Amino acid sequence: MRIIAGAHRGRKLQGPPGETTRPTLGRAREALFSILGAALPGAMVLDAFAGSGALGLEALSRGAAFCCFCEQDPAALGALRANIAALRFECSSGLCPGDFFLALPRFRRESPRFSLAFLDPPYASGLLEPSLSALRDGILAPGALVVCEAERGTALCLPPGFEQVTERVYGRNALWIYRLAPQKA
Repeated sequence: MRIIAGAHRGRKLQGPPGETTRPTLGRAREALFSILGAALPGAMVLDAFAGSGALGLEALSRGAAFCCFCEQDPAALGALRANIAALRFECSSGLCPGDFFLALPRFRRESPRFSLAFLDPPYASGLLEPSLSALRDGILAPGALVVCEAERGTALCLPPGFEQVTERVYGRNALWIYRLAPQKA
């Protein structure tokens, strides 16, 4: 697994040992970041269920200003810390070890509003829809983009407050990009 483009193009990333973390395929990441293009420079990014951090690190490599990584698996946290250090992204990264849902009050209190969020919880965990719903309340900037990843064939019910930008399928992965809809006055 490598950084595809940007300042750290070609740099290898560590993955945690075992099968608990499933990295996004290189071609899916490449296509995703081509779609996100103009949204990346200066973006404030949340990489929830970060695993090795490949998505957030790719965003930083392509010009995002900051990325907060949220991960609770100890093996994945070790790989994530090593990847942040290897790419020297300590100053443009925040690490939130632990459960994403338990971190939400802290995000609301301390974090800037995120303009881009990645949600890639373990497949079949049932966490994707609740995670997307949780982002609506005080975490995202107006017009923020949210990238959701799940196993192909997963039915995802879009919660109120979001509009779908696109849906793509790559192998056994499905990606959805949503935008936080403007609030009506």
